Amino acid sequence: ATPFWTMSVPHSGATSLIIAGDEVVSGTRGRVSITDIEANSVVWSENVAGVPLGLAAAGGRLFVSTDDGAIYCFGGDQPDPIVHRKEKDADPYGENATYAQAAKEILEKSGVTEGYCLDLGCGDGALAYELAHQSNLRIFGIESDPDKLAEARAKLDSAGLYGTRITLVQGDPSQHPLPEYFANLVVSAQSVEEGVEGAPARVSSGVRDPMEASLVSADLGRCRCRHGANSKGLETGRISIRIPPTRSVPMTNW
Repeated sequence: ATPFWTMSVPHSGATSLIIAGDEVVSGTRGRVSITDIEANSVVWSENVAGVPLGLAAAGGRLFVSTDDGAIYCFGGDQPDPIVHRKEKDADPYGENATYAQAAKEILEKSGVTEGYCLDLGCGDGALAYELAHQSNLRIFGIESDPDKLAEARAKLDSAGLYGTRITLVQGDPSQHPLPEYFANLVVSAQSVEEGVEGAPARVSSGVRDPMEASLVSADLGRCRCRHGANSKGLETGRISIRIPPTRSVPMTNW
């Protein structure tokens, strides 16, 4: 039979072809083109990844699917971007003076304001929150109580800190799974409220470098800090943070 009409496509080895109005859309490996039937000339062409196997035209748009699994949409008005903003909670812990003061003294006495901090028995994340706000530390917290951990994650996420500055894992603080010698600073939020008796027993293995890392040590508010190799013998020492105006709260038993 004699064809009703013929025309040339702009490339050899065409893998797909459709007619849309007075135009022919053709595809070959790596490229899609539109040819005006009357003028027999290419009016548009665009690169794609893979071989175009599916073509469809609708609503002023051209849809192309390729053997790479990609689907392209060409044409139409550029839509306005949709931006999803999550409002941050500026005060997820409310009145948090105890942990704010603890964080302040830890940072002042240790001199460690950046690097990695390990918070053993992080509880609801109150100390980690204050440390993040008062320093450039990246903080890893370990908590055995799943309810406290869920509360901490929710509050820190609402503040925009979870996953960016603070990461929490569930586990026994005394048998934490984190690698040895990674932290520049080791603290324990658990002991702020529970005292020495409530602090995790194992802390020294979280130290990043025994010659560089800092552990905060204090007695009745006389805050001291042991650095480097001197911090290796702190397993039986005592840390306390003074909470003005009248009481001193032990931080941990090292």
